[in-house]
Amino acid sequence: MQYNFQTNVETIKRSYRPLTQTPSFYWSVVAAMFAVIFCCTTSYSQAQERYARSSVRRQTVMRPTFDSNYDNYSNAGRSLNINSRSVEQPAVVSPFERFQGEVSPIEADMIQDAKNSQFERYTLFEAALIAAGNTDAVKLEDYKRQFNIRVYQLAQIIPQNASELQKSRIILEYLHREMFREYLLESSNVGAIFDSGIYNCVTGVTLFNSLARHFGVKAVALELPGHAMSRVYLSDGTSYDVETTCSIWFQLQDYPGKQEQVIARMLEAGAASQVVDAPITRRPINDVELVAKLYYNRGVELLNKENYAGAMHCNAKALVLDSKSATAKGNFLATLNNWAISESKDARYDYAMNILRQGMKIDPNYPIFKNNHVHIYHQWIEQLCKESRYEEAVTLSRQAIAEAPNEEHFRKLEAYALMGVQRTAAARTNAAQPSQPVTTTVAYPHP
Repeated sequence: MQYNFQTNVETIKRSYRPLTQTPSFYWSVVAAMFAVIFCCTTSYSQAQERYARSSVRRQTVMRPTFDSNYDNYSNAGRSLNINSRSVEQPAVVSPFERFQGEVSPIEADMIQDAKNSQFERYTLFEAALIAAGNTDAVKLEDYKRQFNIRVYQLAQIIPQNASELQKSRIILEYLHREMFREYLLESSNVGAIFDSGIYNCVTGVTLFNSLARHFGVKAVALELPGHAMSRVYLSDGTSYDVETTCSIWFQLQDYPGKQEQVIARMLEAGAASQVVDAPITRRPINDVELVAKLYYNRGVELLNKENYAGAMHCNAKALVLDSKSATAKGNFLATLNNWAISESKDARYDYAMNILRQGMKIDPNYPIFKNNHVHIYHQWIEQLCKESRYEEAVTLSRQAIAEAPNEEHFRKLEAYALMGVQRTAAARTNAAQPSQPVTTTVAYPHP
């Protein structure tokens, strides 16, 4: 055994050659290198593709509809159709963003640009055009071209050494002479000034401020109850308020009493539907807050036309831009309230309650919501009872109690519905009893 083992070892030693001396070794190394390169390239490409897909998912935010807890309350397939499309933008910050409805890409970009309460990529004039619904790129460029023509024309008549006040006067009188034709309270499109000369206080301030800034005049907007004015700051540190709807404003400069009368008339026209209890103040607002007024005005117009969805969208955009606007919030809540009442009048109670709940989530202390919460449930339960659907009425009344445990009226509605259930049960019991024979006495005549 030992001999054989030694012989085998010697044989192995004689037959052994280093691997690197074999011809196939080099081909194996080359093949292995190509395989490694191919695998690495494929893995990298797949990783890049997966990253791109995941990035798209992270950047694309589905803007939600009304709260999913209430989406089950639909009537015959009706849908509020709020934010039915996806828009690539950061996650929702304002509670009103989800009520904006469909937003065009350029409008979404403008609203996003205003996140820091100032416009960086858009001028006041551009943002105002977009807020008014002008989202066609060709039309926007045409308006900007017309604006630049007006800047050029003003440059021909404004002296280079003119003061801020002189420039402001020339610009205002030019607007009334060359552009403003008719004051219309409902006109909230600054583009309409170029198309037909129709304007209101907000669009007048927007155009005046935009032109004034081109000539080095610091002009800001002023908010009054139901009205807007402009304020220009002078080089001596003082300021001067301008009523842009008045063509002879600067001619009344020496008659402040008459200027106040002009403002009072404008306030009366603009705040006709408002109750102004507090002293009238002139609050300076920035460009973002001014553009929010355009959305607010559009919301008022649509609400008056009973276009509740459109009014809600506009007021929501106004609140996204200016969260401190009490008037925009008031109109937003009023829109939801009136919308709910309109739906309940058409017996679409579930749809009406769905809308009302959204308002109550935004402001649980809004007094009208509490009243109409009871009213709509009352109408709904009463309708079910009229249709002898008492068990459904009981279920609904208990749902109402769960939402408002301290509302005594809901317990009365439950008791009323339970009485109907009991009457129905009693009627069913009586109907199930077998009929009993009825005997009578027959009187025969005597023989």
